[in-house]
Amino acid sequence: MFVMALYSRSFLSISSSLRPATASSRCIATTSSILHSQTKNSESNLSVSLNGLKVLSFPRITPHSPTHGVHVATLHLQAYHPFNLDLMSQFAVHSAHSLGIPSSLPAFLPKEKSLYTVLKSPFVKKKAQENFERRTHKRAVKIYDADREAVDLWLRYLRQNGLPGVGMKAYIHDYVEYGFGRKETEGKNEITIEVEADRIKQAADDLVKALSEGEIDHAEKKANTAEVGRDTEKVHVAGNSTI
Repeated sequence: MFVMALYSRSFLSISSSLRPATASSRCIATTSSILHSQTKNSESNLSVSLNGLKVLSFPRITPHSPTHGVHVATLHLQAYHPFNLDLMSQFAVHSAHSLGIPSSLPAFLPKEKSLYTVLKSPFVKKKAQENFERRTHKRAVKIYDADREAVDLWLRYLRQNGLPGVGMKAYIHDYVEYGFGRKETEGKNEITIEVEADRIKQAADDLVKALSEGEIDHAEKKANTAEVGRDTEKVHVAGNSTI
């Protein structure tokens, strides 16, 4: 029997409803091609031809299929622009394929929308406000049947060759034998018990010593008080006899 220990280096929880990415307009091109689409000029807002502009893309591949179906890691990616995000997702799948690691296709996670309301002018008492919306696009890639060293190598490679503006976080699962915690804590528990016993004994000795010193001090104070009282009585008697 095996128990799974989860080491999280992420900001997201693993979603059970990961939808596999299919061929759509949101994915990057899988072969080198030339754009024949139209776009608008930022200055004139008119359509401008982009014929002759090549697009960075990856060849179409099929990820290695899992042999045992053991889920060992999940990579989450997020960015504000979908193009770099899709490019990095395809790069992660291609790098896992090159390392012989079974993986899934990039899954589309729900977009996160954030609304910010700010003043429309720099004046403090200005009442006009303006709204800004920020959209965070997210993807996920699952890794199966891979050794921990292979997963660490894959993650280091992605970190070294990551694209700017794309955040990456990973959930890593470690599978260990049942009862591993008891074996690790056997020696530690004995040492802890010995330390606690010594600490309790030392605390008891300090308490006894403090109480003994307190009783001695109390006895000395009581004796001093008695002597002062006798001296006061002698002075009082001497004064009466003088009168």
